[in-house]
Amino acid sequence: MSQFSKIARAAAVAVALTTTIASTPAFAATSYPVKLKAAATGANEGAGNGSPTGSASGNFIVSVSRGTFCYNITSKGMIGTNGVHIHKGAVGADGPVVILMNFKRFNKPGNVCVKASPAILSAIAMSPGAYYFNLHTPAFPAGAVRGQLKGMSSTTKAPVTKVPVLTTPTTKAPSPKPGY
Repeated sequence: MSQFSKIARAAAVAVALTTTIASTPAFAATSYPVKLKAAATGANEGAGNGSPTGSASGNFIVSVSRGTFCYNITSKGMIGTNGVHIHKGAVGADGPVVILMNFKRFNKPGNVCVKASPAILSAIAMSPGAYYFNLHTPAFPAGAVRGQLKGMSSTTKAPVTKVPVLTTPTTKAPSPKPGY
């Protein structure tokens, strides 16, 4: 096999591996910020325990590499919000708080970011529907409104990966190592 054939074969293997790794959900969800959203209502709190007039919506950005969970939440129809959290729990199931958010910073323009464990962030990025956010008020201390997290359409696409060029007209191709 000629030296050119060996280099071409090595380049083809590198492209195939890069494409395979970059298109796997685990790589995509943990290597790039993942955008999520949720719409919260009192009815989602279940058994009539939520606010009949309250609602909220949130946009979230999960960045495992930065260790941050960013959010922009707006709410209406509730008085005295005194807590907002991300919980682990499927639709209709209550679960533990996994991320605390600053409730004094929503209904304002821009994102707010909090630090969170990479393991929690990765789990949220991989399975957003297994988590929900809710707002608490004095009238509804167990939760006024609740909304399951879900991915935005842009998070379903695998990232575009550029493969480095092995040689250019001004550089010489490296000599293949024995055994290639």
